Amino acid sequence: MEDKQDGRTFCILTFLVDKNGKETSKEVIVDVLWGHMEEKKAFTNFSTCLYYLRKTLAGLGFPNLVINNARTVSLDMSQISTDVQEFEKYISDMKQKKSINLSKFRKFLENY
Repeated sequence: MEDKQDGRTFCILTFLVDKNGKETSKEVIVDVLWGHMEEKKAFTNFSTCLYYLRKTLAGLGFPNLVINNARTVSLDMSQISTDVQEFEKYISDMKQKKSINLSKFRKFLENY
C-alpha cells in the first residue's frame, strides 16, 4: 500500500471512530477525501482503502469491527473503546454522583 493510501485509510478509521458507531454515508467520506476526483475513481479509491482497513483490523483481531452497508459505513463500538469515550463517561458519572475521583482524573490528564 502506498503512503497516500495509508494516510487515507487512517483518515477513514479516524473519521469512523469520531462518529462513535453512527452510520456515515460513504458519499460524505468520499467527498471529504477524494472530492477533487471523478466520482467513479473516488469510490474505487474509497473501496480499496476500506478493504485495506478491514484486512488490517482483521489481522489485529477485529474482523467485524467495520460495518459496511450499501450506502453507509460504521464501526461496531461494542468491540473497542477510546479514551474520549471513557473520559465522557467519567464526566457524566461525575455529574450524576456530584463527586470527583481524583486518581482517575489524574490518569486521564496523564494521557494528554
